[in-house]
Amino acid sequence: RLTRRCTGRAKRRRAAERAATLRKKRTRIVEAPLSNHPYQQSPDCSRYDWRGPTIWMLLVLSVLAVVPGESLARPPEAICSAVSPDDTSHKLPEGYRTKRLEKLFKEVKTRSRHKVRFTKLRGEAIREKLMGRTTFCSDEIVVQLAPLTSKEQRENVIAHELFHIILQSEGFIRATAVPKGDLFLSAVASTLSSCVEDALIDRRMKAAGFRPEVISDVQAKEMMGPYRFPDSTVQDEGFQKHAALRLYCFCFRMSRVSIAEIEARTSQLHPAIVRHARELRDRLGIRRCDDPTSCFDNTKRLRDLMGYPIWLENPLTGKFE
Repeated sequence: RLTRRCTGRAKRRRAAERAATLRKKRTRIVEAPLSNHPYQQSPDCSRYDWRGPTIWMLLVLSVLAVVPGESLARPPEAICSAVSPDDTSHKLPEGYRTKRLEKLFKEVKTRSRHKVRFTKLRGEAIREKLMGRTTFCSDEIVVQLAPLTSKEQRENVIAHELFHIILQSEGFIRATAVPKGDLFLSAVASTLSSCVEDALIDRRMKAAGFRPEVISDVQAKEMMGPYRFPDSTVQDEGFQKHAALRLYCFCFRMSRVSIAEIEARTSQLHPAIVRHARELRDRLGIRRCDDPTSCFDNTKRLRDLMGYPIWLENPLTGKFE
């Protein structure tokens, strides 16, 4: 009896550990159009030593890299558990209820098995010009929205966030993994995962009657400066390559600002940024994708060419590659 009792305890402990692991895997973050949020669900990859935390912190907080959300130390669980009396569940918040959005939100509720809760962005996220963010929690989906004054911006930002939920339900990239605690690689991973996906959202928004260029134009203006970086930061190759990656990814977006205009302004910051971006275009081209597998393959090619230790979750197997 004593042997059976001990065996039963071990089984229950292992079952509890598996359940806890599953709950963690269900928490995912999908970035908003102007975000390079550093919080990614990742395995313990602390055996890597990616150097230069000070310079990478400057990069993550820079305008060119388009700054992250509320706090660099705030985990997704805090976003999921933060509930405000002003939050709205099961319906669109006040000021966002247009016919197009109502139709899109109805599709979201049909596709997603979790409720959608809308809340406001606060604190650093507002000062850093973040327009919106979607967090996939274990029992709900939290959509955070900035208090935008333009009705056109409000409609298109929330449409972008709702399309993130639709893509997640279709099996697109759900998570990335980086060496533990590496803020720079987290920012690069965020750029990688949204590079192809945001372009697909632009096309779907356009087909549904929205105007994705309203969002990408804001991003273009941020990328064009004015710049306030220390010279040591600008001269760093890692900074230049990440800025080049964002410039390359912008080629996929729908915008009224031409890539030539952005390159002309960015070259004033450092010519190597434009040179690296053009090298990416020459080697990869502008690859369009419309399904989870092809988008995953395109993102992997871009990751491999950049040469960073970043893992992407395969939408077919659920494993990190």
